[in-house]
Amino acid sequence: RRVEIDADQIDPVWNPAASEFVAAANAASLLMPAVEPYFAGAVRRALPDLEPTLAGIARTNGLVPLPSATNFVTMDCGGDGALARRVLAELVARDIFVRMPFVAPHDRCIRVSAGLEPDLAAFAAALPAALAMARA
Repeated sequence: RRVEIDADQIDPVWNPAASEFVAAANAASLLMPAVEPYFAGAVRRALPDLEPTLAGIARTNGLVPLPSATNFVTMDCGGDGALARRVLAELVARDIFVRMPFVAPHDRCIRVSAGLEPDLAAFAAALPAALAMARA
């Protein structure tokens, strides 16, 4: 069954009782059994290379990568939380999205998520300048 949706008629506020949202959620739930093996397989294939790649980028730039079994690598910036926040701000200013914990002593780290090769290359290219500006 096809549900016609006119984007101009949709209120941007989420209304889970609206029929068009119910139809979209139902379609997504029906699709998931077909795409879940693809997503799970892609993650399984990417994770073994993720930690060594990001750890290498971290070490090349004088950061200490922490062991990871997740979809991100935590990198210790070696200073305090203020330094890590400056590194984060410099990376964000270069259109590189990273996160950081906000509770000491972990707030001296940044977290870099899994990405495709071009994303990791962009991070590797932006990190040296971001660190230099943050340490200046």
